[in-house]
Amino acid sequence: MSLIFVSCDPIENRETAGRDVTESEINEYIKVYLEVDPATGERTNELILSSEGLQALTSFDYKQGTYVGVGAKVRLLNKGDHAINVKIRTRNGNEITKSFSVNVQKVSGVDNWVKLCGENGFKSWTWDTDMPQPYDISNWTPEPGVNYLPYGVGIYGLGGWQKAVNPLLGYEYNPGNFPGVLEYGGILKPVLENYLNPPWNVQILSQNPSNHNNEGVIVSDGNITKIAFMTFDVRDGLKFTKTRLNDATITASFNLDMSSARLRYFDLQGNNPETGIPWTQTPWVTGQLVITGRAQGDGILYHRVYNGTYPGNHTYTYEIVKLEEDLMILCVRAANSAPYFNTSAFFWRFRPYTP
Repeated sequence: MSLIFVSCDPIENRETAGRDVTESEINEYIKVYLEVDPATGERTNELILSSEGLQALTSFDYKQGTYVGVGAKVRLLNKGDHAINVKIRTRNGNEITKSFSVNVQKVSGVDNWVKLCGENGFKSWTWDTDMPQPYDISNWTPEPGVNYLPYGVGIYGLGGWQKAVNPLLGYEYNPGNFPGVLEYGGILKPVLENYLNPPWNVQILSQNPSNHNNEGVIVSDGNITKIAFMTFDVRDGLKFTKTRLNDATITASFNLDMSSARLRYFDLQGNNPETGIPWTQTPWVTGQLVITGRAQGDGILYHRVYNGTYPGNHTYTYEIVKLEEDLMILCVRAANSAPYFNTSAFFWRFRPYTP
């Protein structure tokens, strides 16, 4: 995770010959507590870690990260109870563990983590099947050379890399498959058509659950009867769990990086008409989601990326195009695309889900 250190003293090697530290010294010098909001009296998520004055090396494990040193402030990611274990390595080589518990009442400064994982530290996501039903195209005729609907919304499919103003807007025009039911529903609406790079090869996630690793939806008579989902949980580490249609669960770890180093900007000429800011100064990607500590199959829902042969390669690092409380759009450049702009990319569109 991305730690936020407000103050930090250098790590000191205090292993010198002499007597061991005493229990009373540990109790006196080890301090673990939450800052309090002076306006409300609530305990915030600002966690103070200190061992200043103790003649020993100290390591603070607060589940969402580890700090080694003599003094720091870190931000916890959620409300509720948090356990902190302090390992104290004394001068004669002994190791002592002291445990603390704190309860966070107010969270601030970690907005993107709250959007992804919820204020209480866990949140599930699934395919954005809340999108309206597909627009009736029975009387629509594509223009010569146009093989997609100019407006619409998809939840999984290919689109343009660093070009699309509204990722996942548009449809492949395929009378054999279109319209699907809820698996990639959509609605026609005005968008900036000149900058629109709509998906093609939009996947139909409910045709055969096994085609998508049991990670799509099951539709019967136009209604979803079962849906795969994934959960991000920071209450005891950074844990990712994916639940498939066959009820199998797969677990891994994850990390969220919203630092400025992860920003990508539009590769378009002119200005954004909504803001007046040049497209080249308008963020297209705002961060990165990474699934780690996983075996094959532990990425997000149906995380294969087409590489010229079906079903494609597994991928575990995702660009964040949009992250809001009620919507997440992720993107990965297609594996067979050259590393330059205007190549193809896969997009996923998710909404919150309550199992």
